[in-house]
Amino acid sequence: AVLSLKVTPEVVAKDAVNLSLELNQDKIGQLVVNGVPTIDTRKIHTQVLVHDNET
Repeated sequence: AVLSLKVTPEVVAKDAVNLSLELNQDKIGQLVVNGVPTIDTRKIHTQVLVHDNET
């Protein structure tokens, strides 16, 4: 399985940062087409607004 996380920060105010999060997971599926396994992909994208002293 391949797992990747991409985090993109964006300063939106003097005391706040918006974090854009992208998470991808690829893994070999159970179905086989012509001897080649399929790849199952799961993705999620979300955003989190974090203010100063909130972590």
